[in-house]
Amino acid sequence: MKVTVIANSAAYGNAAVLAEGLKHYCQVETAFRFADEKKMFDAKVNRDVSASDHYIVVGAVSLGALPRKYYNNGVTVILTDSVFMQDHDKYNSIFRANGWRVWAMPDLAPLAKTENIYYQPFIIPQLDVRKTELICHSPYCEAKMKQKGTEFIVAVCAKHNLPIEVITGKSWRETILIKARHRFFIDQIFRGLGKSGLEAMLLDCAVLSGVKPEGENLPPIVWTDKKNLETDLLRLIFDRQYTDDIVRNQKVWAVKNLDCKYVAGRIYDAIRK
Repeated sequence: MKVTVIANSAAYGNAAVLAEGLKHYCQVETAFRFADEKKMFDAKVNRDVSASDHYIVVGAVSLGALPRKYYNNGVTVILTDSVFMQDHDKYNSIFRANGWRVWAMPDLAPLAKTENIYYQPFIIPQLDVRKTELICHSPYCEAKMKQKGTEFIVAVCAKHNLPIEVITGKSWRETILIKARHRFFIDQIFRGLGKSGLEAMLLDCAVLSGVKPEGENLPPIVWTDKKNLETDLLRLIFDRQYTDDIVRNQKVWAVKNLDCKYVAGRIYDAIRK
């Protein structure tokens, strides 16, 4: 079987890593329309989509890259983006009309009316994860700060004189090197766990995020919100055994569930049904 992975960027939903995982099961082509601005992947830009047995479109924002003549070839859509959130009814109607299978990050799954949960796969280089610093948060750019609750997160830390490093404008390599030095990573407080929080689990950070989604096999992080962030963070800082247990459980979960071969295998099995 030949499968083409389509995304505006190789970094969307870690599409490039998903493609690597799929190579264990089938012939794979990629169609990434733009260069990865975070420099997470050195993936070739390719805007030509050729005939395949199946197409995997990563992100509602990437749907325009799939030629309509291939709509009936077999399509899987993976939802990880805010573009879908902004007009989910429109996109859901497109998916239903074409009979496409939909996967989604846990916070988007209820809007997409799907039980197929997608956790983004990672290939993390070997890094020094010894903890020399306390708290970090990674909104990447100013536009993401409001979405993730950066101002509130920083205010909570300032109230208790807790040092926090807000990572913005860095390449992916620079970002993970910074995150790997920190004991605690606060992902966001207004939505469910995102890519940055998943990644932090593999870097042995104790992760806080909100809002806890429904479903099974949820990542064993500290699920929090605006009301409880202060209490949850302070408990992590002052209860070493509690924190160590969380980090250990996170790592076990992440090594299995974020492995590219495992993630790709679940999607490939669904494609073949």
